[in-house]
Amino acid sequence: MRKWTKKTLLDEVNKKLKSHYEIHGISLSMIRNDIAAMQSIYGAPIMFKKEGKEVYYYYEDPSFSIQNIPVSEEDILRLNEAVHLLKQINGFTLSEGIEEVLVKLERKVKMHSVKRSVICFENAPAIKGIELLEDIYTAILQKKVLRIAYQSFTQDQPQEWLIHPYLIKEYNNRWFLFGLHHITGSIGIYPLDRMHSVKVTSEVYIKNTTLSPDDYFKNIIGVTIPPNGIIERVVLEFSAARAPYVLTKPIHHSQRTVEIKEDRKVIIEIAVIPNPELESVIMSFGCDVTVKSPISLSEKIKQIAKKLVECYAGNI
Repeated sequence: MRKWTKKTLLDEVNKKLKSHYEIHGISLSMIRNDIAAMQSIYGAPIMFKKEGKEVYYYYEDPSFSIQNIPVSEEDILRLNEAVHLLKQINGFTLSEGIEEVLVKLERKVKMHSVKRSVICFENAPAIKGIELLEDIYTAILQKKVLRIAYQSFTQDQPQEWLIHPYLIKEYNNRWFLFGLHHITGSIGIYPLDRMHSVKVTSEVYIKNTTLSPDDYFKNIIGVTIPPNGIIERVVLEFSAARAPYVLTKPIHHSQRTVEIKEDRKVIIEIAVIPNPELESVIMSFGCDVTVKSPISLSEKIKQIAKKLVECYAGNI
């Protein structure tokens, strides 16, 4: 049974890292953290014994290896279902690599799981730019700067920008990249369907220190925060026909019920920053919703409705 001091473990690990991965070293604190992680995560039977001034570490069971940790059929079934959920995201081929691992695990456990998903998500199959999704995802993980040929709806030709990618967000069957613009130094939102190409560059990556998904999306619907936008108390009244749907499927996590009227109409409020996505959600309810406040949002919806009527005026 071989015994190691932290120093001999450190020397051996650094030797392996340098020869196989060209990594030049880790610290004693990392060795301590790794030992603790092996004990807590993998249940490694690591023991220690003091001999003189040295403390030696060893496996109580010399045959133990994290590569021999058993995987149950239940574990594989759960992994298999996770893979099928991942495969429903068009543009991701990561699930193919995971499937190969699952096949090996199934052989090891001598089982064959049923490859049939029981959950289906709504997915638009022909989204432009979806083929770029995995390349962008990989660039975020590897902290690589991207050269993106991007063409907005108002431009005649695409422009090439260097973007430091931080986050991918899906909303309403569209995918958006949040990243730092190399020139302006500000974080922008770039729909994948406006991208013509994406290439990895050797530029030095600027780490994300400002964009927190939990904070950014907390007070909005969708992805857009207007310039100088502030959180407002939005009060909406829904018809009796729509009330049950809004009560059982809140339009925002901040939603609370203000009043349920005798005629079964319901008044709810949400605390959000008004944006175009909120306007679209409100308009999707048609005449089953009335904006009570703020007045600015009520007037905006009124103007949209007026233009809508004008569009159909000639057909009446």
